Amino acid sequence: MKKLFVYGSLREGSFNYQKALTGKVISREMGKTIGNLFHLENKGYPALVQGNNEIFGEIITIESEEILKTIDSIEHYNTEDYIKCEYLRKPIKVVNLETETIEVLDAYVYNINNKTNHNDVMKIVASGDWLKYIESKDDNV
Repeated sequence: MKKLFVYGSLREGSFNYQKALTGKVISREMGKTIGNLFHLENKGYPALVQGNNEIFGEIITIESEEILKTIDSIEHYNTEDYIKCEYLRKPIKVVNLETETIEVLDAYVYNINNKTNHNDVMKIVASGDWLKYIESKDDNV
């Protein structure tokens, strides 16, 4: 079993969750970490980078390595060529909001060293909650 912290399109109800995780998540708990969260305007999904703001998401438990490989593919993460990865799967500190404990979990962090990422249009998600940001954006359309 593997635990991950997800903060965007892999959260329950979002498009990559539906694509890869429906029926495959063993457990889900709310969590938060510290960083800066952006919405990538030109891509339609979020990016977590180093920073000092609260970022909200879910701690999910998945069962198989195959599911992890599927998620790696979605996040354009490749262990053989880090510089070309869109996201890096890295351990970060996460506060489990249900148990109030600190856990070190893998999360997909935006790779600022990938030169193709330099063209992204990044808009700060001030609330630290990407799903709420998307909902409010949809309400304003």
